[in-house]
Amino acid sequence: MADGGRPVVLTAPLTETIDHAGYFIQMALASMPVKMTKVIDQKYPKWREVERNGDGSARYMPAGVRLVEASLLRRFAPDDIVCCYPDDLPRFIGPRTRQVGVSTHNPLGVTFAAGVYASIFGSSREPINSSYAKQVFALPKDHPHRQGFQVMVGGSGGWQISQTDSYDELNVDCVVDARSESADVLELAAKALRGERSPRFVEVAHPKERAALLTPAERTTFGVVEMTTGCGRRCQFCRPDLNPQIDFPKEKIMDAVRANVREGNKQISLATEDMFIWGRFKRKRRSTSRIAKPWWICTAPSSRLLAWRITFSATRRWPQPWSIQS
Repeated sequence: MADGGRPVVLTAPLTETIDHAGYFIQMALASMPVKMTKVIDQKYPKWREVERNGDGSARYMPAGVRLVEASLLRRFAPDDIVCCYPDDLPRFIGPRTRQVGVSTHNPLGVTFAAGVYASIFGSSREPINSSYAKQVFALPKDHPHRQGFQVMVGGSGGWQISQTDSYDELNVDCVVDARSESADVLELAAKALRGERSPRFVEVAHPKERAALLTPAERTTFGVVEMTTGCGRRCQFCRPDLNPQIDFPKEKIMDAVRANVREGNKQISLATEDMFIWGRFKRKRRSTSRIAKPWWICTAPSSRLLAWRITFSATRRWPQPWSIQS
């Protein structure tokens, strides 16, 4: 770039970013081996086509990337941060760049879907999305300014790199584990912008209050908007359960919905570990009957969202009804 690049560049594999052809294509890209790409090409010949803003930045990005962007914007100027597609990395990386953030779900191809479905074609078959993730890591490797910036990885697939010590193989400097609202993430970015090296693995603190949660102010892939984070059941084999169960206030959910609709998104996808735990209980007692009532409908050209307010009816044992607060 003429201005020397952006200090912070955020991206994600194309297979996790595309915003068309429906959910099926992302599931197929996550579970089919690379040699089956031609099948996807025949079914969806335009699946690699993406939309860009006027400055070349990405029109849409996975919700996790948008959340990192929203978090960093609390301290840094908008002109210092850009979300872009992998093919546009050379355009935004320059001598001013200090941090390249990559979000990835399955960099080594060892998720459950890959193990079950891709292995049908052979035990060593690499899923399509894993191949595209590796392409993202390869792009900055030979960049002339590579010594000036750090490649930091987040997302649900970061553990694959840290637990297999694949840092050097994938050209990764640091893996960050946990949500990006944490003040630790801001400090990590500040150190990178000062040119300080980060440790290879950083586990940041998880938010514990509703007020600390953020929602993206820009369009997300498939219009993903979080309803809750964590679960609260405390199952030891499930990582989301070990994080605090916090619901997003309705106002923040609606702000994220409006941001997506404003940017032309025609669908909204509510993300949650369990939609029935959204809200705050007035009483910590269990009801045996649940009734879901719609509380808001968003209508835009060719788009509609129906969100739900969950009301728990009383049983004979508890004569006074109780409900989840919105």
